[in-house]
Amino acid sequence: MFILGGLNMDSIQETHYWHCSNIDPRMINNNLGMLVHGNDPSTKTNKLLPLPLFHMPILGGWKNYFIMKAAAEVKYWHVGWSHLEYPVGFRASTKVHRLRIYDKYIKLLNMPIGHETLFFGFDNNGKQIPVKIIDEGILGDHKYPKVRLF
Repeated sequence: MFILGGLNMDSIQETHYWHCSNIDPRMINNNLGMLVHGNDPSTKTNKLLPLPLFHMPILGGWKNYFIMKAAAEVKYWHVGWSHLEYPVGFRASTKVHRLRIYDKYIKLLNMPIGHETLFFGFDNNGKQIPVKIIDEGILGDHKYPKVRLF
């Protein structure tokens, strides 16, 4: 992941399909999530599977990110996302990441232009928690080198 991330000393990508579970989008309260409009200039999407080029910045994958904060005190939490608007051929889904997040902040890649994604969080008891976006950047800017990248 270090090489595919462009050999920079930024966070290493932790999102892999085996870390994610599908969930029913009706379980999500949109008012507690954050709607993100894609702003990455990359044209790579998940329709190129089985090779996930969109998670490989060195091969033209996504580089724009945002920092999201759990807006509640929790022991740990999980991040999730639901694709709301997307180009034809994109594989839309609603997923929750199974890796536990013990920090208040995480770094998430922003999707390409033309996508709208709702990001949300669940606490350690499975209750949805409010989240908010506090900053944006581009991988390699070293603004948040210790914040985990999902």
